[in-house]
Amino acid sequence: MGFCERCVKKSEALEVHHLTYERFGHELDSDLQALCHPCHKEADAERKKALEREAEACKTDVRFKRWLLRKYGKFGTPPANAEELFEDEDEDEDWEDSDDE
Repeated sequence: MGFCERCVKKSEALEVHHLTYERFGHELDSDLQALCHPCHKEADAERKKALEREAEACKTDVRFKRWLLRKYGKFGTPPANAEELFEDEDEDEDWEDSDDE
């Protein structure tokens, strides 16, 4: 018998909940929680929702990057209006001879 670390109720059987899987098999005590069954189910559901939100954010990021590629081309390829973007630059400055290479 022990106490659930989440709801602090007494429980006959506690279950181990992983807060992270970074060190799976070599967990630190701080990576784990002893939870009653209802709290463990709730914690797993929260993790699933968080992972779904993260996956959706990644999809959004990929969609945004694809949009950028379609709109502006591959990295290093200047957009079609590149000359307009640099109209105000000093015409005498030679960008091709820079020492950045």
